[in-house]
Amino acid sequence: MSKLIGPLQAVDGKRKTTYGYKMHANTDEDGFVKKMSYTPGNVHDSQEFDKLLDTYKTKDKIKTCGEVYADSAYANKKNNEKIGKQNNKVLHRAYRNKPLTKQQKQDNKQRSSIRYVVERTFGLLKLHHGLGKARYLGLARNKARAQLIAMSHNLKTGMNIFKEMQRLKGLRGYCVQ
Repeated sequence: MSKLIGPLQAVDGKRKTTYGYKMHANTDEDGFVKKMSYTPGNVHDSQEFDKLLDTYKTKDKIKTCGEVYADSAYANKKNNEKIGKQNNKVLHRAYRNKPLTKQQKQDNKQRSSIRYVVERTFGLLKLHHGLGKARYLGLARNKARAQLIAMSHNLKTGMNIFKEMQRLKGLRGYCVQ
């Protein structure tokens, strides 16, 4: 007689981890999470682009607030039109039989040097707060957990910036001219 196994249970009876969710985030240059979206793993990244974009409306157009540095998964014609040519800093993508030009490689290198802030934020959230694995069953519970973790990350980042400002303020009197 065989034993029924649930969706999160392995053959030996221990729980399996689930990697079925994605967190999409909009961060600023200091690493604060400004906006976030949490989706099932089968949703493509480009579908969440509108929710993360900081925009404001003018008479006839929707404009972005500043430059947008995004992963190449967000690159498509619709998103490129929304961002505009001047603010579009999305990484270039190579296609089959069409490698990147030297200029595109140079652009990607410069854009990646700025994008590390976002990647560092995700790395901290995964390493120190356990966002690498889904802890609960269901999207709503995992989304609530991710939002709480993002808030705590913002508090921690703010405190680190405050401490650094205080340290620099204390060193101001020791500068040799």
